[in-house]
Amino acid sequence: CIERNREDAMRRARRMETPQQALHRIYEPVFDALWDMEFFDGTNPFRIVIDKDNCAAMGAPDYCQVIKKPMNLTYVREKV
Repeated sequence: CIERNREDAMRRARRMETPQQALHRIYEPVFDALWDMEFFDGTNPFRIVIDKDNCAAMGAPDYCQVIKKPMNLTYVREKV
């Protein structure tokens, strides 16, 4: 009975959330997992601003020729 009441309360709260709140609830766990990742060299390319000046150093010299609008997670968080 307690579990059912809790589920009903969650359903009511979700019906009242705005589309922006719903989007935030869905993307935040994925965003946090990507942000917290560390790769073999201790870096996380999702946090680094990649531009024409550092593409080669990141191991992708043609990245900015292929990707016309490079983004990182900081940019995504600001926009969403």
